Amino acid sequence: MGGRPRRRPVARPRPGALNALCRRHPVSLPGLRPPSNAYMPATLSFVDWTEDVYREPIPELVVPGRDSTRLGDIDLQPVEVAPNARTLVVELHGGAGDPPRVRFDLDGWPHFTALNDAAAASQVRSGREVSGLLAYLNSELLDFYGPDLSRTRGREVFRGSAEALEAFDRQRLETLDWATLNTDIECEVGAPADGRISVQDCIRGMLAPQDGVVVFDHRSGEVADLVHVRRAVGKLVFVLYHCKGSHQPTAGARLRDAHDVCGQVVRSVKWVGNERGLLQQLLKRLTTGSTLVSGTADDLRAMRAELAHSTPEVHVCLVQPGFSQAALDDDLLHVLAAADDYVRRGRATLRVLASA
Repeated sequence: MGGRPRRRPVARPRPGALNALCRRHPVSLPGLRPPSNAYMPATLSFVDWTEDVYREPIPELVVPGRDSTRLGDIDLQPVEVAPNARTLVVELHGGAGDPPRVRFDLDGWPHFTALNDAAAASQVRSGREVSGLLAYLNSELLDFYGPDLSRTRGREVFRGSAEALEAFDRQRLETLDWATLNTDIECEVGAPADGRISVQDCIRGMLAPQDGVVVFDHRSGEVADLVHVRRAVGKLVFVLYHCKGSHQPTAGARLRDAHDVCGQVVRSVKWVGNERGLLQQLLKRLTTGSTLVSGTADDLRAMRAELAHSTPEVHVCLVQPGFSQAALDDDLLHVLAAADDYVRRGRATLRVLASA
């Protein structure tokens, strides 16, 4: 039959933290060459997919000769930022073999080009639609975040505004006696040689006896290091724990400790409003290496069904024993304020576990 060809619907970003942040300080970069005040963060905290990737069905990366991998399970690792901070090399880690390697060029078009055969041959499959990896990246783009949660996407830069926010209230830090808990605060994961336990094992031990389901998800493409889901009256409560080790054996006020963990909030916020998809993601990851600390997969399936009549409540918990509640200075408190603002705009709540 004749008629007008069908147009692919334009994907519209969901409202929430990401877009609220973008509306606050947008800088449009018209034309092929951005104005001089445009930038890509020279100090890059992390790279992430755009929020549409976290909506079911989650697209899959297909590299010839390898098993497909959901994009949400792939770590985007920046490996090279040019001295002029306008180009960046990213590797896509999450499967066997050499990772696809691409270059992003802030000034050029297309923005993304392949640097190895894996990138050139890879495809992205979403439902019945299949496109080349490069075509997908140049259409959907990636998000590049700086330590202040400023963000570059394509030719647009959205500046963070930590200095404009009221400093984070240090009394909101929940303090633990890590020494009494026999925890090596410098060891994020693994087994310290002196018989103490890691930060992750400490938190895992605290969560194990609690009601609900606890999933240990510390690996490539993680939702969080630990995810705790429990029932409350009329709601399901999700707590996403992101753990980092201290850069020094004693707690203090080091910005490096903050930058390591605050970037994790963005990945968590992108799941808010899609709690059913979050539970489905955990169920899938339990079949590929993630483990249960408590509860069962059937419990997660029952909770997913209960979302039809329960209100989800999401908390993002940053665990950094390198933070000293007493010693935090204004610079670090403003970094935490930016993270708190981002989480709050995403309709979630930020918690911070630290040292006294």
